[in-house]
Amino acid sequence: MGILATTLLLAVAATVPQQPWSGECVGVTDGDTISVMHQGAAVTIRIWGIDAPESGAEYSNRAKQFLSRRVFRKQVRVTPKDTDRYQRTVAQVSVDGEDIGQALVREGLVWHWPQYSHNDTTLAAVESQAKSARRNIWSLPNPVPPWEQQRALRAADQAVPPETVFHGNVNSKIFHAPWCRYYTCKNCTRVFTSRDDAIQAGYRPGKICKA
Repeated sequence: MGILATTLLLAVAATVPQQPWSGECVGVTDGDTISVMHQGAAVTIRIWGIDAPESGAEYSNRAKQFLSRRVFRKQVRVTPKDTDRYQRTVAQVSVDGEDIGQALVREGLVWHWPQYSHNDTTLAAVESQAKSARRNIWSLPNPVPPWEQQRALRAADQAVPPETVFHGNVNSKIFHAPWCRYYTCKNCTRVFTSRDDAIQAGYRPGKICKA
C-alpha cells in the first residue's frame, strides 16, 4: 500500500470516535457489515464477535435480510471495540436497546466468532440455544464457519499466478479469482490486475474460492 493510501486510511480511521456514538444506518453489505452515518460520511461497521455466511453461501441472503430489517434507515448505537485489517471499525451495534450481533446469533444466521469476541459468554450461550433449536445454519448437516473454510483453503496452498485478473463485486465489495464460481456474477464488473489493487480499492477477498 502506498504512503498516500495509508495516510488516507489513517485519516478516515481517526475521524471515527472510539466512544459510543449513534447514527443512521444507510447500508447493509452482508450479514455482519453495515454503513452508518457519522459527521456527514458513511462509516463501515463490522459487527463485533460474529461471522456471517460468505456471499453466495447458504443463509447468506437470509442473514443480510434479517439484518436489513433490524437496522436499515434506523438510528443505531455503535460501541467501537477494534479496527480490523481493512481499517473498518469493529463494534457492537444495537437498536432500541437490542444487541444486533446477539439477535443474529440467536436466529442461527451467523456464527459466534470466539477468537475475536474473547469467548464472550453471552454470545456463546445464545449460540448454544440456536444449535439446540437447529435454527437456520444449524439445520444443515455439517455447518462450517467461514473462518474454517478460509483456513482449509490456505492449507491447500493454491498459488495465484502473477497474471491473474480479479473481478470485484460492486455491491458486496468482494473480489474473486477466475476459478471462483462467482467470478462472472452480474455485479462482478470491477476489474483488478492484482490482489493489492483490489484491497487498496476497499474490496475484500472471496473466502470460499480463496481469491
